[in-house]
Amino acid sequence: MFEAQNIGSSFQSVTKTYRKLLAEGYPTELNLQPVVVNTPGGIIFAICFTWSSEDQEKGREWLARVEALGPVVMNTVQASTIPASMELVSSSRYQNPHPFANVLGT
Repeated sequence: MFEAQNIGSSFQSVTKTYRKLLAEGYPTELNLQPVVVNTPGGIIFAICFTWSSEDQEKGREWLARVEALGPVVMNTVQASTIPASMELVSSSRYQNPHPFANVLGT
């Protein structure tokens, strides 16, 4: 997660460098997804990082390149497995993320 107190300048700065990183090319094992989310606590600007390879050293090198895009205020990247990731997604806190889902019949 990147510093986003001034979301406009932070977003421009990080995405400019992000585009350069993409133009240089990156491995197929890497998936990056920039996201901006408006939360009750304020705007969050992050790049979701997924490394799909057993070569964790190379993955850490790419993580460092992504972290160098701008001021990082939080990093939750950790090694995991597909079953563990699926368990997280299917856990109870994700099964019904909308507070009115039962009322809406979903």
